[in-house]
Amino acid sequence: MACQSKMASPQKTLRGTGFFHFGKPDLNAYEELERAMSVARSAAEIDDFLIVLPEAFNRGSSYDAVSDPRYGASVPQELYTLSGVFGVAFVAGLVVTGIGPAPGYSSAYFIDGTTSHLICHKVTRDDSDRNYVPCPLEDADINNPLCYYANASVGALICRDADDENVEKYRFRQHALLEAMRQSPIGVICIPAFLTRYETAGLVKGFGSNYVVLANANGLNWRPSAIFFKNALDPCFADA
Repeated sequence: MACQSKMASPQKTLRGTGFFHFGKPDLNAYEELERAMSVARSAAEIDDFLIVLPEAFNRGSSYDAVSDPRYGASVPQELYTLSGVFGVAFVAGLVVTGIGPAPGYSSAYFIDGTTSHLICHKVTRDDSDRNYVPCPLEDADINNPLCYYANASVGALICRDADDENVEKYRFRQHALLEAMRQSPIGVICIPAFLTRYETAGLVKGFGSNYVVLANANGLNWRPSAIFFKNALDPCFADA
Protein backbone atom coordinates (compact mmCIF):
# COMPACT_ATOMS: atom_id res chain seq x y z
CA MET A 1 0.00 0.00 0.00
CA ALA A 2 1.43 3.35 -1.05
CA CYS A 3 0.17 6.93 -1.18
CA GLN A 4 -1.59 7.34 -4.52
CA SER A 5 -1.10 10.77 -6.10
CA LYS A 6 -3.99 12.09 -8.20
CA MET A 7 -2.21 15.27 -9.28
CA ALA A 8 0.95 15.48 -11.36
CA SER A 9 2.23 18.00 -8.83
CA PRO A 10 -0.15 18.54 -5.92
CA GLN A 11 -0.67 22.26 -5.39
CA LYS A 12 -3.58 22.52 -3.00
CA THR A 13 -2.83 22.92 0.67
CA LEU A 14 -5.20 21.38 3.19
CA ARG A 15 -6.16 24.11 5.66
CA GLY A 16 -8.39 22.21 8.07
CA THR A 17 -10.83 19.37 8.63
CA GLY A 18 -14.39 18.93 9.82
CA PHE A 19 -17.39 16.63 9.72
CA PHE A 20 -21.10 16.70 9.05
CA HIS A 21 -23.05 14.89 11.78
CA PHE A 22 -26.39 13.76 10.36
CA GLY A 23 -28.53 12.59 13.26
CA LYS A 24 -31.92 13.38 11.69
CA PRO A 25 -32.43 10.91 8.83
CA ASP A 26 -36.02 12.00 8.24
CA LEU A 27 -34.66 15.24 6.73
CA ASN A 28 -33.08 15.74 3.30
CA ALA A 29 -29.37 15.00 3.70
CA TYR A 30 -28.19 17.40 0.98
CA GLU A 31 -30.35 20.29 2.17
CA GLU A 32 -29.12 19.79 5.73
CA LEU A 33 -25.51 19.61 4.54
CA GLU A 34 -25.93 22.87 2.61
CA ARG A 35 -27.46 24.52 5.67
CA ALA A 36 -24.63 23.32 7.90
CA MET A 37 -21.99 24.49 5.43
CA SER A 38 -23.61 27.93 5.24
CA VAL A 39 -23.50 28.23 9.03
CA ALA A 40 -19.86 27.13 9.10
CA ARG A 41 -18.85 29.62 6.41
CA SER A 42 -20.58 32.47 8.21
CA ALA A 43 -18.49 31.72 11.31
CA ALA A 44 -15.07 31.08 9.76
CA GLU A 45 -13.07 30.77 6.56
CA ILE A 46 -13.49 27.20 5.30
CA ASP A 47 -11.86 27.28 1.85
CA ASP A 48 -9.68 24.19 1.26
CA PHE A 49 -11.12 22.36 4.25
CA LEU A 50 -11.81 18.63 4.10
CA ILE A 51 -15.26 17.64 5.40
CA VAL A 52 -16.11 14.01 6.21
CA LEU A 53 -19.67 12.77 5.59
CA PRO A 54 -21.31 9.66 7.13
CA GLU A 55 -21.57 6.15 5.74
CA ALA A 56 -24.07 5.47 2.93
CA PHE A 57 -24.84 9.17 2.79
CA ASN A 58 -26.80 8.71 -0.44
CA ARG A 59 -29.15 6.02 0.94
CA GLY A 60 -32.17 8.32 0.86
CA SER A 61 -33.32 7.26 4.34
CA SER A 62 -31.87 6.15 7.66
CA TYR A 63 -29.20 3.45 7.46
CA ASP A 64 -31.25 1.26 9.81
CA ALA A 65 -34.57 1.81 7.99
CA VAL A 66 -36.47 -1.27 6.82
CA SER A 67 -37.03 0.33 3.42
CA ASP A 68 -34.76 -0.47 0.51
CA PRO A 69 -32.05 2.11 -0.20
CA ARG A 70 -32.32 4.51 -3.14
CA TYR A 71 -28.74 4.59 -4.37
CA GLY A 72 -27.69 6.00 -7.71
CA ALA A 73 -25.25 4.84 -10.34
CA SER A 74 -22.77 7.67 -9.75
CA VAL A 75 -21.48 10.09 -7.14
CA PRO A 76 -24.43 12.43 -6.37
CA GLN A 77 -24.29 15.68 -8.33
CA GLU A 78 -25.33 17.54 -5.17
CA LEU A 79 -21.94 16.78 -3.61
CA TYR A 80 -20.00 18.13 -6.59
CA THR A 81 -22.15 21.27 -6.49
CA LEU A 82 -21.80 21.87 -2.75
CA SER A 83 -18.06 21.22 -2.90
CA GLY A 84 -17.69 23.89 -5.57
CA VAL A 85 -19.99 26.41 -3.90
CA PHE A 86 -18.23 26.25 -0.53
CA GLY A 87 -14.68 25.63 -1.73
CA VAL A 88 -14.27 22.46 0.28
CA ALA A 89 -13.60 18.80 -0.44
CA PHE A 90 -15.65 15.93 0.92
CA VAL A 91 -14.81 12.39 1.90
CA ALA A 92 -18.24 10.78 1.67
CA GLY A 93 -19.46 7.33 2.54
CA LEU A 94 -21.45 6.27 -0.56
CA VAL A 95 -22.89 3.15 -2.14
CA VAL A 96 -22.80 3.44 -5.93
CA THR A 97 -24.84 0.82 -7.78
CA GLY A 98 -22.77 -1.25 -10.17
CA ILE A 99 -19.66 -1.04 -7.98
CA GLY A 100 -19.67 -4.56 -6.54
CA PRO A 101 -22.57 -7.05 -6.33
CA ALA A 102 -26.02 -5.57 -5.69
CA PRO A 103 -26.77 -3.42 -3.84
CA GLY A 104 -23.08 -2.42 -4.08
CA TYR A 105 -20.00 -1.92 -1.96
CA SER A 106 -19.98 0.62 0.86
CA SER A 107 -17.25 3.00 -0.27
CA ALA A 108 -15.40 6.18 0.60
CA TYR A 109 -15.09 8.79 -2.16
CA PHE A 110 -13.01 11.97 -2.25
CA ILE A 111 -14.93 14.78 -3.98
CA ASP A 112 -13.47 18.17 -4.90
CA GLY A 113 -15.48 20.39 -7.26
CA THR A 114 -15.87 18.43 -10.50
CA THR A 115 -13.42 15.70 -9.48
CA SER A 116 -13.98 12.51 -7.48
CA HIS A 117 -11.71 9.63 -6.54
CA LEU A 118 -12.66 6.28 -5.05
CA ILE A 119 -10.53 5.71 -1.95
CA CYS A 120 -11.63 2.36 -0.57
CA HIS A 121 -14.43 -0.14 0.12
CA LYS A 122 -15.72 -1.54 3.41
CA VAL A 123 -14.64 -5.13 4.10
CA THR A 124 -16.44 -6.01 7.33
CA ARG A 125 -20.07 -7.05 7.72
CA ASP A 126 -22.44 -5.20 10.05
CA ASP A 127 -25.66 -7.24 9.78
CA SER A 128 -27.29 -4.79 7.36
CA ASP A 129 -27.29 -6.84 4.16
CA ARG A 130 -29.86 -4.57 2.54
CA ASN A 131 -27.41 -1.67 2.59
CA TYR A 132 -24.21 -3.05 1.05
CA VAL A 133 -22.10 -6.11 0.23
CA PRO A 134 -18.71 -6.44 2.00
CA CYS A 135 -15.76 -6.15 -0.37
CA PRO A 136 -13.05 -8.81 -0.45
CA LEU A 137 -10.04 -7.52 1.47
CA GLU A 138 -7.68 -7.85 -1.49
CA ASP A 139 -9.86 -5.49 -3.57
CA ALA A 140 -10.71 -2.95 -0.87
CA ASP A 141 -8.04 -0.24 -1.18
CA ILE A 142 -8.08 1.68 -4.44
CA ASN A 143 -6.38 5.00 -3.59
CA ASN A 144 -5.83 4.53 0.11
CA PRO A 145 -4.21 6.78 1.16
CA LEU A 146 -4.82 9.47 -1.43
CA CYS A 147 -2.10 12.11 -2.00
CA TYR A 148 -4.17 15.01 -3.28
CA TYR A 149 -2.75 17.83 -1.18
CA ALA A 150 0.77 19.21 -1.13
CA ASN A 151 0.91 18.92 2.66
CA ALA A 152 -1.33 15.99 3.55
CA SER A 153 -2.37 12.46 2.72
CA VAL A 154 -5.98 11.34 3.11
CA GLY A 155 -6.84 7.81 4.22
CA ALA A 156 -10.21 6.23 4.91
CA LEU A 157 -11.70 3.31 6.82
CA ILE A 158 -15.46 2.84 6.88
CA CYS A 159 -17.17 2.41 10.25
CA ARG A 160 -16.16 -0.86 11.90
CA ASP A 161 -13.27 -1.32 9.47
CA ALA A 162 -11.54 1.16 11.78
CA ASP A 163 -11.89 -1.18 14.75
CA ASP A 164 -11.24 -4.82 14.01
CA GLU A 165 -7.81 -4.90 15.64
CA ASN A 166 -8.56 -8.36 17.02
CA VAL A 167 -8.56 -9.86 13.51
CA GLU A 168 -5.04 -10.16 12.17
CA LYS A 169 -5.82 -9.53 8.49
CA TYR A 170 -7.68 -6.30 9.32
CA ARG A 171 -4.97 -5.21 11.74
CA PHE A 172 -2.40 -5.64 8.97
CA ARG A 173 -4.51 -3.44 6.67
CA GLN A 174 -4.67 -0.65 9.24
CA HIS A 175 -0.96 -0.79 9.93
CA ALA A 176 -0.15 -0.73 6.20
CA LEU A 177 -2.34 2.36 5.78
CA LEU A 178 -0.62 4.17 8.64
CA GLU A 179 2.81 3.29 7.27
CA ALA A 180 1.91 4.69 3.84
CA MET A 181 0.67 7.92 5.41
CA ARG A 182 4.03 8.57 7.03
CA GLN A 183 5.19 9.92 3.66
CA SER A 184 3.20 13.15 4.19
CA PRO A 185 3.69 15.92 6.79
CA ILE A 186 0.03 15.56 7.80
CA GLY A 187 -2.15 12.46 7.76
CA VAL A 188 -5.94 12.55 7.98
CA ILE A 189 -7.87 9.34 8.64
CA CYS A 190 -11.51 9.74 7.57
CA ILE A 191 -14.15 7.42 9.07
CA PRO A 192 -17.62 7.63 7.48
CA ALA A 193 -19.85 5.74 9.92
CA PHE A 194 -23.23 4.69 11.20
CA LEU A 195 -22.42 3.58 14.73
CA THR A 196 -24.67 1.12 16.54
CA ARG A 197 -22.40 -1.32 18.39
CA TYR A 198 -19.26 0.77 18.68
CA GLU A 199 -18.51 3.80 20.79
CA THR A 200 -17.03 6.84 19.06
CA ALA A 201 -14.07 7.08 21.42
CA GLY A 202 -13.06 3.51 20.65
CA LEU A 203 -12.86 4.09 16.89
CA VAL A 204 -10.98 7.39 16.76
CA LYS A 205 -8.08 6.34 18.97
CA GLY A 206 -5.11 4.22 18.01
CA PHE A 207 -4.02 5.93 14.78
CA GLY A 208 -0.71 7.34 15.93
CA SER A 209 0.08 10.96 15.09
CA ASN A 210 -2.63 11.31 12.43
CA TYR A 211 -5.73 13.45 12.64
CA VAL A 212 -8.86 11.30 12.77
CA VAL A 213 -12.26 12.59 11.66
CA LEU A 214 -15.35 10.45 12.25
CA ALA A 215 -18.72 11.47 10.77
CA ASN A 216 -21.68 9.58 12.16
CA ALA A 217 -25.30 9.36 11.01
CA ASN A 218 -26.71 8.03 14.25
CA GLY A 219 -28.49 10.50 16.52
CA LEU A 220 -27.67 8.69 19.76
CA ASN A 221 -25.89 11.22 21.91
CA TRP A 222 -23.23 8.82 23.20
CA ARG A 223 -22.07 8.12 19.63
CA PRO A 224 -21.33 11.62 18.35
CA SER A 225 -19.14 12.57 15.44
CA ALA A 226 -15.63 13.54 16.52
CA ILE A 227 -12.26 14.93 15.57
CA PHE A 228 -9.25 13.45 17.32
CA PHE A 229 -6.43 15.93 17.14
CA LYS A 230 -2.84 14.93 16.54
CA ASN A 231 -1.19 13.91 19.82
CA ALA A 232 -4.31 14.78 21.85
CA LEU A 233 -5.31 12.49 24.68
CA ASP A 234 -9.08 12.76 24.35
CA PRO A 235 -11.40 13.31 21.37
CA CYS A 236 -13.16 16.60 20.72
CA PHE A 237 -16.81 15.66 20.48
CA ALA A 238 -19.63 17.28 18.53
CA ASP A 239 -23.15 17.83 19.72
CA ALA A 240 -25.17 14.87 18.50
